[in-house]
Amino acid sequence: MTGYADFVDPIDYASEIARRQPKRVIMLTDPMDRIVEARFQNEFKAALNDAGVNVEQRMIAAADTDRHNLRHAAIIAGLACRIDE
Repeated sequence: MTGYADFVDPIDYASEIARRQPKRVIMLTDPMDRIVEARFQNEFKAALNDAGVNVEQRMIAAADTDRHNLRHAAIIAGLACRIDE
């Protein structure tokens, strides 16, 4: 568990996300993530796929010690999506 009292499992929202019909979903995953293990991210991707959302998952290495902070990569991915529009 996360240790937080207000834990939210994003899998619970997969069908709600699908109802919004996102144009594009890119999931960035560091396989060595110590905060949100890759297996949980893979389960979320599978839940989205099962709900009808096409998810592009990219494996990438984070530079921080927890291998979790992919902020800069997320900004670049977001900008790339804007360019593709």
